[in-house]
Amino acid sequence: MKANVSEINGEDGTSPLMQAVLSNEINITELLLQHKANVNATDSKGATALIHASKIGNPSLTQLLVLAKADINAKDGDGLTAKDITRQRAESMLKMMGGEKEVTLQHVEKYEQEVEKAIVKYEQDSQKGNPDATFSLAMCYLKGKGVTRNQRKAVELFSEESLSQYPKALVELGRCHLLGLGTRKNPEVAVRIFRQADKLGSVDGSIELAWCLAKKEGVEEQQAEIAISMFKDASEKSHPGGKCGIGYCYQVGIGGVEVDEERAVSLYEQSAEEGYAYAFTQLGKCFLMTKNNAKASQNQAFLLFKKAAKMKDRVGTYYLAKCYLRGIGVEENKSKAVELYHEASQLGDTESYLRLARCYLKGEGTIRDTGKAVRLLQAAVELGSSGAMVVLGDCYQNSIGVSRNLEKAAGLYQQAAARADPRAMLKLGECYENAKGVERNPSKAVDCYSHALEAGMADACARLGWCYAKGIGVKKDDVKAFAHFTKAMKRGSSEAVRGIGYCYEKGISVSKNVKRACMLYNKAIKLGNATAASDLAKTVVHFSGKSKGNQKAFELFQKSARMGDVLGNQKLAWCYMKGVGVERDPVKAVKYYMRAADMGDSISMSTLGYCYATGVGVRKDQVRSFEYFEKAADLGNPTDINNLGLCYKRGTG
Repeated sequence: MKANVSEINGEDGTSPLMQAVLSNEINITELLLQHKANVNATDSKGATALIHASKIGNPSLTQLLVLAKADINAKDGDGLTAKDITRQRAESMLKMMGGEKEVTLQHVEKYEQEVEKAIVKYEQDSQKGNPDATFSLAMCYLKGKGVTRNQRKAVELFSEESLSQYPKALVELGRCHLLGLGTRKNPEVAVRIFRQADKLGSVDGSIELAWCLAKKEGVEEQQAEIAISMFKDASEKSHPGGKCGIGYCYQVGIGGVEVDEERAVSLYEQSAEEGYAYAFTQLGKCFLMTKNNAKASQNQAFLLFKKAAKMKDRVGTYYLAKCYLRGIGVEENKSKAVELYHEASQLGDTESYLRLARCYLKGEGTIRDTGKAVRLLQAAVELGSSGAMVVLGDCYQNSIGVSRNLEKAAGLYQQAAARADPRAMLKLGECYENAKGVERNPSKAVDCYSHALEAGMADACARLGWCYAKGIGVKKDDVKAFAHFTKAMKRGSSEAVRGIGYCYEKGISVSKNVKRACMLYNKAIKLGNATAASDLAKTVVHFSGKSKGNQKAFELFQKSARMGDVLGNQKLAWCYMKGVGVERDPVKAVKYYMRAADMGDSISMSTLGYCYATGVGVRKDQVRSFEYFEKAADLGNPTDINNLGLCYKRGTG
């Protein structure tokens, strides 16, 4: 499933491209343009992305959009073009600069003229077919030296016929395809290009190809023995990447060599001494894994990542950001982490898009911005990040930064599950179990949970426990249910703690013990399990008496609802509707039934159908009533299948 890069999802009719422009996100803007975002779409005020770029005064974004064929004559709701807006901004700035404006402008103009001369020279010579000039010009666009960084333009130049036999250009073009810089990420194409560079005698091309073979990027099967042979050949030709590659083979035990961490570290050190940036990153990772003298090792790892980042190694920059985020070897500085994740993402590190999105989702090191987080996740999904697919799926499922769309969520989980992501398998199993965005299919749910368990997901083991406890997709088996819960609990699953509590509450494979069940539910709540609060609420009356028990149950349902649990919202709505533990309030009841219905709860949908039919807590609305009965019926609720039949019979809704 691909994200729709032109989908209008802003309240003011803005597209993802416009939102990226308004957030000054050059790399995301470029990525969206690469994936054919509609550059001339307009928002509710008639403004295009180019007009927005002119208003915020970002020339880099403006150039990107113009190169993407943005309409420079398009007018906004006030009748102004991008040129008009830019002219107004310039006049305003000159007025503010006052008497110093001539000196300031002279300085700026002199610098711009010098840069312009170099670029013009490259362009002139490139047009004459000079491959050196074309390559130099492409590198300027790739790195943003002397011109606005434009990776798409760089790819176009690297791809010109004059550079088809130019090894350095082929290596850079291969890297662009490998990382998704200026073009759609395509490791298979990258491998073909690296092979071509290798045949032309490029040692850099040989190294890049060897890494692909060793890490199974762009090839169907890992070819480690060929890779280590290529690394050795490169090392003999004095390329520092050769020793780093051999070190990697010894570290993970591939290519016909046994794992030898000491030898790996020694080779990384030699490679780093010879100036290979990635070797510093690999050394840093080795120090992070060292158990002895952990603090000193973390300090050393930080320094190595810092060196790698200075040399523009994308993975090293990612790890340096991680150090600042978590305070590893350096004082915690989340703002610095965000800055470095930005830098790493621009260097082509897919994982940094995901980490940056998480920062915006949580407000770590930056202002919380769910819209920006979603745009980053969409970019990471386009680059093939299964982790981003899962998180973006969660956003669609829980209406975070986007409108709720259970079908899109399920599609993203399916996409990530196809890449063997265990979290996606677990999430997809829950979709099949609860009919979230897909048809209910208990057997498929069990299959998904089983695959996730094989991949080491403790919560998947707990979900299988529930399947055996309730006969979902498998024959009911109390012994297997308890065994799965026990196994998962030992691995720290809060859902398993809740499951064991359920076993004690119902007497499944153990003697019934409601007090023990309550203790376990409490433990699960402390571990962050929202549903356990609802479970505890239902059993608390056993100890507190009806009056006190109802009050305590209401408080627990409130807590569960705040934690985002569907059952908690449904039961809290029931409390308000019936006046259990709180004064009766049908309006508030409808509010929480709606929340639970949005999460896919058929009982809440059914109740809302009744509320709209009878005017309880809302104004009577037979159409809305019919819609909720229909939704509940689609989920297999027998009562609502009957209600739906009555609606058709009576002609209501």
